[in-house]
Amino acid sequence: MTHLIKRLSGRSKSGISKAEALSVARQECEKRRWGWREPVIARSRRGIWVVHTNWGSRGMNATIYIDGETGDVIDATYLPR
Repeated sequence: MTHLIKRLSGRSKSGISKAEALSVARQECEKRRWGWREPVIARSRRGIWVVHTNWGSRGMNATIYIDGETGDVIDATYLPR
């Protein structure tokens, strides 16, 4: 039951919400001067949020991996074309 509540609330098992993960990812893109293009998806897997920008399109794609407990960026990649 707790898992269902966490899933419905948009929180990962570890702590930060989907909205917080998106905010961290956007800040990381701004810091690195990468484009932020919609649509954006965020998924929590095994305590790590994975945020993809420009989902479903080629190029201008950022992928940000965020620790679900601390909100720290673990890794970030960008495909310019």
